[in-house]
Amino acid sequence: MAPNVSAGSEGFKETIAFLRHVFPDITITIEDVVVSGDRAAVRTVARGTHKAEMMGIPATGRQVEFNASDIHRVEGGRIVQSWHLEDYVGLLSQLGATFSAAS
Repeated sequence: MAPNVSAGSEGFKETIAFLRHVFPDITITIEDVVVSGDRAAVRTVARGTHKAEMMGIPATGRQVEFNASDIHRVEGGRIVQSWHLEDYVGLLSQLGATFSAAS
């Protein structure tokens, strides 16, 4: 979610710092964890108040809720690879963004 983040654990730290800046009261609730072999799937819901610019949208003061899903590959007890998907359309809609078809 954070623009131009580094790879690996540094990128994760940068993303968390960005989220805490934009949504200072953010809470992230783990809804599901499913483990199979060396993979763990995690479904989360984040909630917070939009207090800083995000993706060109100035702070709105709106309460938002957005979903994310991750699949992590674990090796030696550490996450070594991740696939991440967030509901950006749902989040941006809550912030008042509008969408139109490309020409």
